[in-house]
Amino acid sequence: CTSDARAVFLKFHNDINEKMRNGEMPYEDELGKGRELAIRTALCIAVVGDKNAKPKEVTESDAKKAVEIVAWCQVNLIKEIRGYRIKSLADIAHRLEKLLSEDYRGEWMAIRYLQNAHGSHHSETKQIAESRKDIFETRRVLPDNQRKGGRPSLEIRWRG
Repeated sequence: CTSDARAVFLKFHNDINEKMRNGEMPYEDELGKGRELAIRTALCIAVVGDKNAKPKEVTESDAKKAVEIVAWCQVNLIKEIRGYRIKSLADIAHRLEKLLSEDYRGEWMAIRYLQNAHGSHHSETKQIAESRKDIFETRRVLPDNQRKGGRPSLEIRWRG
């Protein structure tokens, strides 16, 4: 790998990290290996581009092409994930509304209980409650006996 190619990979890596820190690129788990994928893709490009199928090194040109391919894939992956996530949260919100309005008839329920009893993920339930304040309300409840300690419980209920 030439030093110019390494510089291209490093810049791509730093750009991704900067965008993730600024919140421009969510889904860190899916995007964190962009540099590694670009290096592997550049190697494939170098192999295909060499007439003997035995390239001596990955060039800056190979690196730039690979970065362009991986960046395009990442942008499209984010679009797919966002679309799925929006639909998924809408489905979860509908199930949560039905559960709280029909089964619990507007009673306060601990989000942790909903997670354990009904498989509702804490972070998703909290996100839905915060984004749909017209349907749900939340509160923090301290444990009855403060001397024993314990963390506050986050509860949710249907506004009905």
